[in-house]
Amino acid sequence: MKILEYNEVDPLKVMYLTQLALDFALTPEKVVHIRQSDPRPFPCLAIYAVEDGTVLGQVGIFRLPMISTEGREDVGGIWAVSTHPQYAGRGVASRLLEEAHIRMREAGLRFSTLGTNRFRVAYKLYRQYGYEETNVWATALAPWATAHQPTRLRAQPPGPEGYDFVENIYKDIAKDYLGFSWRHTPFARLRLVNLADIWILRENSRVVGYAFAHTDQALLIISNLVVQQGIDAAE
Repeated sequence: MKILEYNEVDPLKVMYLTQLALDFALTPEKVVHIRQSDPRPFPCLAIYAVEDGTVLGQVGIFRLPMISTEGREDVGGIWAVSTHPQYAGRGVASRLLEEAHIRMREAGLRFSTLGTNRFRVAYKLYRQYGYEETNVWATALAPWATAHQPTRLRAQPPGPEGYDFVENIYKDIAKDYLGFSWRHTPFARLRLVNLADIWILRENSRVVGYAFAHTDQALLIISNLVVQQGIDAAE
């Protein structure tokens, strides 16, 4: 089993692997877009386990900017971990994880992060490699009579400054927080949100945060909320 980088393997075999294992096709065009627009991936983009010309598995490698107790630093991360179903149980993912961790250490990164769910097959593998849960997502539902309370805050569209205005709000609010509060600008994921779904929160004339919110039939859905310290999130 050889470990190769994206540029060393057949991109069509990568596309086939990711479509088969992840239900997401990493096409050559998508790779070009990622490399041009996203500063986070390593130069290799991803590494691959290859045997007899067959791409057995993939692990993408990236770095994220964050704020630690020692100041700003980059941490490593893995993404799009996938193994060809015919080669499951042969240690493909383990071998790729080990190589990814070696490359992160050589780059001077102290930590590695990933996103997953407890029900995924690879969850137990990640725990074996020392990954610990640091973030738990939750969803809450409340009837209008309970959720709608008097508030001093007003919600307004971002205005002509658009995404740049929203990014500056985040930068101002997040500077006092640890974790992934420092990020590259322009922030690519923010621009996947329709501007019509971004609401600037003001207390009188003072900007105190923003929310991503949209309606779905009878539901008002708030998917992201960023507010200054001292502002009640429920309000």
